[in-house]
Amino acid sequence: MFEHFLPFIVTAVLGFVVQPPITEVGFHGGPHWPDTSKRELHVMVGATAHTPLDDRFGVQFGAAYTQRGRSWSCWLITCFEDWDRGYTQSDFIDMSLLGQVRLPLDDAVGLQAVLGPKYGVEVVCRSENHTQGTERECSRPIGARYDVRLVAGVGVAIQASPRVDVTVNYRYGFDLQQWGFWDWVDGDSDQFESSLIAGVTYRIAR
Repeated sequence: MFEHFLPFIVTAVLGFVVQPPITEVGFHGGPHWPDTSKRELHVMVGATAHTPLDDRFGVQFGAAYTQRGRSWSCWLITCFEDWDRGYTQSDFIDMSLLGQVRLPLDDAVGLQAVLGPKYGVEVVCRSENHTQGTERECSRPIGARYDVRLVAGVGVAIQASPRVDVTVNYRYGFDLQQWGFWDWVDGDSDQFESSLIAGVTYRIAR
């Protein structure tokens, strides 16, 4: 279980040692669809920090609390009752390292695109049985499940003041574990997920 939190620890240590120049910080949130085929709605909220490489390219560090989950049903010998249905809610702490490209359209509006990896660890898991009206914690220990994805996204930034931008982004996440890059033992991850997030960024330095 400890090894799943190791990337967070390594990132914190490297960030403290290297201390990359941060010119912007931001907060965002919005609807999240952990399974694009079922479109079950969840929520994600997070924060970002931006390090510029030049006027158009940069690196975005991100951390977010993301809800995931899935509906389930079973019957006959696979359940204690003749038929059960319910929902399993899984909440993750996600960490991302995304390359970002910015294309200004005019003085107040610009396009944004991001691409890079995201790593998450499950911190909450509970299962609700709608048939029996019960709720319980998942049997696996907290931190035992993790999520590795390649994130791609596009969006727009609108300048609200000399230091503040309002942003809207749509992002798509591809599960690298189901593509065979990592071994996946739980078998209940979703291959594709998406998020529509709105936020505010603040320029620390101009």
